[in-house]
Amino acid sequence: MINLKIEEYCVSAAQTNCYIAINTATQEAFVVDPGASAKMLAERVRELGVKPVAILLTHGHFDHAGGAEELSKLLNARIYAHQAEQ
Repeated sequence: MINLKIEEYCVSAAQTNCYIAINTATQEAFVVDPGASAKMLAERVRELGVKPVAILLTHGHFDHAGGAEELSKLLNARIYAHQAEQ
């Protein structure tokens, strides 16, 4: 069984829900819908001491995906989204 810890954050001016999901066995994590809060989330990932492996976008609206590219560069993590969101 995978042990999954989920942290929830409100990000960006729109106060969008964002999540950092952590596999507590491997200490790997992924970020869901980073909004425009890349720097804050990158700092939080570092504080948690986890290995970022992905950024997941539920959809492409600015309040969910606006900071995804910056966060990807800060964490060296790939972005995953539905093909229609490109």
